[in-house]
Amino acid sequence: MSSISETYAKDLGVKIGKTKITEHFHPIPEEKYITFFKEDPIQANQYEYWQIVLSILNPIFEKHKIKGLEIYNNGNQSVKQNNFLIKNSELYLGIANHFMLTADVYKKPSVCLLSNLYPSNINSKYSKIITPDFSSIKPSFSSQESTKRINEILPENIAQQVLNKLNIKEKIKFKTIRIGSDYNQNLIEIVPNFFHPHPDLI
Repeated sequence: MSSISETYAKDLGVKIGKTKITEHFHPIPEEKYITFFKEDPIQANQYEYWQIVLSILNPIFEKHKIKGLEIYNNGNQSVKQNNFLIKNSELYLGIANHFMLTADVYKKPSVCLLSNLYPSNINSKYSKIITPDFSSIKPSFSSQESTKRINEILPENIAQQVLNKLNIKEKIKFKTIRIGSDYNQNLIEIVPNFFHPHPDLI
């Protein structure tokens, strides 16, 4: 199956060339860091368990003096500033999007999630692309999914691939048993420690 860039090149009648991008300086408080992007506007790309991934990685990152630096696509940083941050990072973690392609241009490793396309649809030399299991249910190729397949990707698999790409020789011991549908819901359970007869129950 052709990649997206190959399809565009064929349809537009142009050749695939070497990407040229520029960057603007952005102050970086950390010496070693990874760039991280989670706020994707496309519903099918909105992974709900990033917090678990980060909670697995943070203790290991602390030992190796690596920080996480979140990048944005909403005006907090300009495109060229994001380019600068990715260029000087150790790795990009997030969705398989233009940030992943930027990391590729700078020959930076990346670990990226892709839920609605085959990995062969994306040209990426330095990325580890993680998808749900497409062996029985094929990708939707849709930006909206009634059941988001991206959430089938286990947090520990993402974390392990990050360590592998960073050449950190540690094995993730965390194992997901089950994540319920209400995992990210704010719920309050009240257990009374007294008894008061209610007139409807008498």
